[in-house]
Amino acid sequence: MRRLILTGWCGLAHGAMASHTIYPMHRYAKIHDFDIDCLNLATEAAPASWMKVAGLAVALEQYDEVAWLDCDVVVSKSAESIFDDMPEGVWQGMVVHHTECGEVPNCGVWVVRKPMRDVLVSMWDQDLPAYRDHPWWEQAAMLRRLGYRLEDGPKAVDEEVTELRRMSVALPQKWNHHPRDYRRVESPNFHHVTQYDDRVGEARRLCERAE
Repeated sequence: MRRLILTGWCGLAHGAMASHTIYPMHRYAKIHDFDIDCLNLATEAAPASWMKVAGLAVALEQYDEVAWLDCDVVVSKSAESIFDDMPEGVWQGMVVHHTECGEVPNCGVWVVRKPMRDVLVSMWDQDLPAYRDHPWWEQAAMLRRLGYRLEDGPKAVDEEVTELRRMSVALPQKWNHHPRDYRRVESPNFHHVTQYDDRVGEARRLCERAE
């Protein structure tokens, strides 16, 4: 079983966060014998967040399972493997946040398996034009494919259970801590440094305490 941790960034602000978060990610990969790779997301082809879709599709040509971690994700605890929380037979896994924006599967920590490659290619080919500039970018396209209706705000409203949602799993909250998630846990494995006033400072503080 070949497994990969994949991340990437562009711009000085995200590079500043990555300068702190990349070491805990690298340590995590080595502890669990995963490969790790970093992508330069700076391109005119699509907004940076969308480039993870292309990166994951390419990675699945070589790997059985890939975990994407946004560059503002801090691996706070390294003991557990995120892949162990992926049940047999599912195609992808994400933490579902419960915030004022609704019930939102979050692509900042995103585990995919080989069957997702065709879905990712389809997202790039078919959904990119419609969701290129949406505030949630590729996550908006994924929400629609999972059966959510998007409203201004932005907000997500559960509308139907699609076939893709039946092949997906909601990972435990410990894999993507969001400070405004009503169901957040106090001591997560991964902290997602979003919705903070000083994101670089918070990333640095969390990385200094990482286990």
